[in-house]
Amino acid sequence: MAQSLGMLEQLKQMVDVQGPPCTVEVDRTAIRLLMEAMGDHDANRLGSGAEAVVVPPYLFCASMLSGRRTWPEIPFPFRRVVDGGGEWNVVEQIRLGDRITSVTRFKACTERESRAGKMFFLTFETDHRNQKGELVGSTRSTLIAFDPVD
Repeated sequence: MAQSLGMLEQLKQMVDVQGPPCTVEVDRTAIRLLMEAMGDHDANRLGSGAEAVVVPPYLFCASMLSGRRTWPEIPFPFRRVVDGGGEWNVVEQIRLGDRITSVTRFKACTERESRAGKMFFLTFETDHRNQKGELVGSTRSTLIAFDPVD
């Protein structure tokens, strides 16, 4: 119990710690491959010029996942972790040639009791901005961690 309380307090002290930025360029190949994987064979979406290509919204969600490389380094003394879900907020459309920079912050840690023992809910928020610095989307992700290391 004391170890669990100490771990929770240590994690709470890390709230608002920010990870390093990660920039991804949206290129024609990435768009085409993801469209094919999703069964979207509308070649007209790829257009002929950079301005003509609006990225399908599902690519935006895939691009946001790249933000995981930007997560801050926080103590993570758990043996088991599951995805607690996520929310994606698309603010602006992404276009071919955009450079999306993602920055993630550790936002919260809460603890709950379950039949399996203590569960720790860790929440991260990521902002995604284009090359102009405009917010194009945000992500909120939750991890549920179990079984702290002794």
